[in-house]
Amino acid sequence: MKIKRTVIAGYLLYICCFQYSVSYSQHYSLQAGIGLGSTLAKNENATSKSRIRIQLNGYYNFTSQQSAGFEISTAGSFINSVGGNTGEGDVDPTTNTQTLRGSNMNAGTFLLKYRYYLKDKEKGFKPFVEMGAGVNTYYRKIFNVPALSSQKVKRTNFAFQPEAGFSAGGFQVSVSYLYGGRTPAFTVIDDQGVNVKLESIRISPLYLNMGYRFDF
Repeated sequence: MKIKRTVIAGYLLYICCFQYSVSYSQHYSLQAGIGLGSTLAKNENATSKSRIRIQLNGYYNFTSQQSAGFEISTAGSFINSVGGNTGEGDVDPTTNTQTLRGSNMNAGTFLLKYRYYLKDKEKGFKPFVEMGAGVNTYYRKIFNVPALSSQKVKRTNFAFQPEAGFSAGGFQVSVSYLYGGRTPAFTVIDDQGVNVKLESIRISPLYLNMGYRFDF
């Protein structure tokens, strides 16, 4: 009897350990992807609206339906506006002022994220909704302006990002809206005596994202 109990106990322990190992092997996900989109800013100095983003996501999967993690991304204008003596708008001769394109901003974003799958299964087609919150920094280099000793301007904002999409195998497709806050602003004189002006505008891009998820 003791031998049978020992064998049964050992068998149950083996099953539990095996199931835990399989479950644990799927607790973590890493996702790399790219997003293409457009800003929704309505401003005369936001004419370059196309955006491109590269992102990396990491998740801890609590269950087959719920995950929490982070997203790190870098983004910029996909097609910059060209014009003027520095490639950024024309100089108004009446005011001797050049107004830079506010939407030609790069961005670095860090978000904490929560994802909920609408179907309770581990594989196959799985639609999901997701919410992220964190910080977003708009920045860019400014040339020919000695008054800006660092030659770089930036502004950090609170950001949040709702997202919806689906997973099919390891592939991910989603649509996200990044509320990233406002860009930096300044008015200085460049090395040619031209007043250079950068207005603060809102850049809130809508992205179509594609990526691949690795589970381990």
